[in-house]
Amino acid sequence: MSYTLYIDTVSSSVILGEQNLKLKSDILFAAYPNPATDNLHINLSLPNTDDYTISIITALGQPVKQLFTGKTAGLSADYNISSLEGGLYFVEALCSDGRKIVKLSIIK
Repeated sequence: MSYTLYIDTVSSSVILGEQNLKLKSDILFAAYPNPATDNLHINLSLPNTDDYTISIITALGQPVKQLFTGKTAGLSADYNISSLEGGLYFVEALCSDGRKIVKLSIIK
């Protein structure tokens, strides 16, 4: 299921209810477990090396935790998210091609 979220004059496409997304340019982006408690695993697979920033953002698009910044062609890493309150978040992968978002529930 796909929704478009509009905030003032800024729009961003958000895909809800999916953890593994096959994206344009053969990009695979996954965040699990979902729901998560203290740790989150990120998988990012790219056809080419690119500059990426991976962050956890609120439903309003406000960043709350930056997980990765750098040039990569793939990433598989665990991140400590124990400092975040329980609730609904999104994990955002941002690059020159645009951004990819997956929903994340954190339970405490």
